[in-house]
Amino acid sequence: MSTFTPADLNNASAQNERGRGFAMNLEDDRYTNQEFDTLDSTSSNTGLKSVEGWVLFVSGLTSEHSEGDLLDVFSDFGEVNQIIVPFNRITGNPHGFALVQFRDLLSAKDAIKSLDGAEVIGTILNVSWAFQNEKQ
Repeated sequence: MSTFTPADLNNASAQNERGRGFAMNLEDDRYTNQEFDTLDSTSSNTGLKSVEGWVLFVSGLTSEHSEGDLLDVFSDFGEVNQIIVPFNRITGNPHGFALVQFRDLLSAKDAIKSLDGAEVIGTILNVSWAFQNEKQ
């Protein structure tokens, strides 16, 4: 059984080489000739994609608006992954905004273009990207 001394810390051969990155194969071509999703960084009209899709922030909602109403309105533009309408825990009333998640970018852009400032169920909605690049 060997004993460990503080001098062993300075010895390069005594360093731990477990985990990724120590035995790198420079001939590894897993990432060549593959297409990856990219965004046009010059476009100021595009939000940032979340893990599951493109999320829109919808404000101007009243207690009259339900998730079903929002699904009816937004599903005209494409497949809606999820709609979240947060409620106050104490009163049970909605906070007045919702998050609508689309699967693809074009559907989300069409929804923003058509519904931002539009009157839906008696109120004017404000629709924008939930996540945007800080530079914009």
